[in-house]
Parts: sequence; structure tokens; C-alpha cells
Amino acid sequence: MNTRRILAILAVCGLILSMMQIQESANAQTGTITLTAKLTIKAGKEKEFETLMKGVVPKVRQEAGNRNYIMCRSKENPRVFMFFEEYADQAAIQAHGQHLKELGLNFSDFLDGPVVAEYYDKIAF
Repeated sequence: MNTRRILAILAVCGLILSMMQIQESANAQTGTITLTAKLTIKAGKEKEFETLMKGVVPKVRQEAGNRNYIMCRSKENPRVFMFFEEYADQAAIQAHGQHLKELGLNFSDFLDGPVVAEYYDKIAF
């Protein structure tokens, strides 16, 4: 068998193993709860909120059951922030809410309207 053929076979085997690992990872995360939380912040409070939350985000990522917590800001409206969140289960979401209270966060000082939360099913990743 020539070297090129052996390398091609090894490459295909590597690809198959990689795909199997990705599928196993996907199967392990089927219980993951994925959501976004969109917050509109009062005019003039945007920078204060951003600074505060930049300190909170790393703490949230350390919560048991937290798999992802990303803070984003709208390009169209600098008063709108979106959090992309993933949790292992409903108990982890409840623990997250409790953790925010323990950190002494009072979102009512910042919010201009209700938080808009949307839940998602992962279908491909």
C-alpha cells in the first residue's frame, strides 16, 4: 500500500473519530437548558450596568451547573444587553437566580422595562 493511501485512510479514521466525539458531546448535553435574556437599561445607566456585569459574569460562570454565560450589547441600541446562557438543568437556573441575589444585585435600579427571556432547543452544533 502506498504512503498516500495510508495517510488518506488515517485521515478518514480521524474524521470519523472526531465526529463520534462531537456526537457523544451533543448527547451528553441534551439536557442543557439554553436561553437568552434581553434587558433594556435606563438611559444614562448603561456604563454603570456594563461595568457591574463585567465583574459578575466570571462569578456566574463558576456556578455549579452553568455551562455558558455571555454578555452582549446591541450594536443598534446601546441600552440593550443580551445574555446568552446555558445551564445543566432547572435546578442550576434556580441556583443562578439565588446567586445573583446573594451578590446583592438589584436589577430594578437599571431596568427600563421587563426582562425578555427566550428558551431554545439546540438542534445543531
